[in-house]
Amino acid sequence: MKRRTFLIRSLSLLALGTAGAALTGCGFQLRGLNQQALGFDTLDLNAPPTAFTDELKRRLANDGVTLTDDAPLRLNIGNPRTNEVALGGGDLNYEEVELNLAVPFSVQRSSDNAYVLDQQVIQVVTTYQTSDGNLLVRDDLRDQTVETLQRDAIRQLLERLRTLKQ
Repeated sequence: MKRRTFLIRSLSLLALGTAGAALTGCGFQLRGLNQQALGFDTLDLNAPPTAFTDELKRRLANDGVTLTDDAPLRLNIGNPRTNEVALGGGDLNYEEVELNLAVPFSVQRSSDNAYVLDQQVIQVVTTYQTSDGNLLVRDDLRDQTVETLQRDAIRQLLERLRTLKQ
């Protein structure tokens, strides 16, 4: 029995090592590791006061970006739009809901107002299940889902901003 256990462990470690070497050799990286910093230190943010804007400001500050009116680049954020679509449910007590968040944005040079990135829209979509029996849990679940969508949209926005230089 001990010899069989030793062989199984050895083969498992060999397979794991081979897979790890193959993944690193092909350029595979886990998302979120070794992220490049943004290509600028200051940014002018033109955005409506929303929860999305507050989270975006926090994330920019974490990335070392100072928000100032005299920055060379201006990030324009439109009003985030949330759309809910009831998809139906397999059971009478549960309903599946699709939640869609769309955030329009553009980036301009402050010196001549030329667009570095024309107006684009970041869209993130997810679904969640709700219960008709407990309305408080339903509202909490929706709020949590909206927060998750906002984090995903901000992550996508920052990925697009990483390509810009000051």
